[in-house]
Amino acid sequence: MQAPDAQIQSQKLIKGFELIKQKKFDEAQILFTEGISESEAGQDKVLLALFYSAMGIVYKLKKEFRTAWKYYEKAEKLLPDDPSLKIISSRLLVDYFGQYDIVIKKMNKVLEKTKEFTPFQYQAHTVMGLAWLRKGNKNKAAESLRKSMDCLQSGMDTVANVDFELVESMARKKIAPQLCLEFLGRAKDLAKAGSEDIMAKFIQKLIDQFPLDPGK
Repeated sequence: MQAPDAQIQSQKLIKGFELIKQKKFDEAQILFTEGISESEAGQDKVLLALFYSAMGIVYKLKKEFRTAWKYYEKAEKLLPDDPSLKIISSRLLVDYFGQYDIVIKKMNKVLEKTKEFTPFQYQAHTVMGLAWLRKGNKNKAAESLRKSMDCLQSGMDTVANVDFELVESMARKKIAPQLCLEFLGRAKDLAKAGSEDIMAKFIQKLIDQFPLDPGK
């Protein structure tokens, strides 16, 4: 059986993402469905996983979260060592399905396999922290935030990759306010170091509006 032409397939992915940017989700879905069929016929696991994850993006944007998660899971099964797929599917599990224990287990695996790659370490600690927070374990959530904060100083080259949901959620719940302020300060330093002035101003606004007494 002849494998699909990789160049043709990659063009379908590119065109599909262009359609997504134009919010033409149904048209993108048609292209990705074709790509899935052709990749299955050619037994190309990598391309198939890419099309599955692309389809997951479409369904997530359409707010069909269960279907999105199913596609990410399919992609993860094909590429079980890909940390990005574990992180994306875990975020859906945290935000929409309450599967916190599964998420914590997945993120521990990511942490074990990505010790030399700080951005994945950062994302894993953040998603794990959200899982602990939703479970009601404030201490573990704070521990995850601290570990994610440490990543900001060792290998993160842009504040664009910083996720503020954990720190903002903890601040609203008055959990470890001093730690939250310290995190925001380090994120601001990262933005300034990268001349990301708009983000630096945004983070400063978060600091200025911080509703808690940091001494508590």
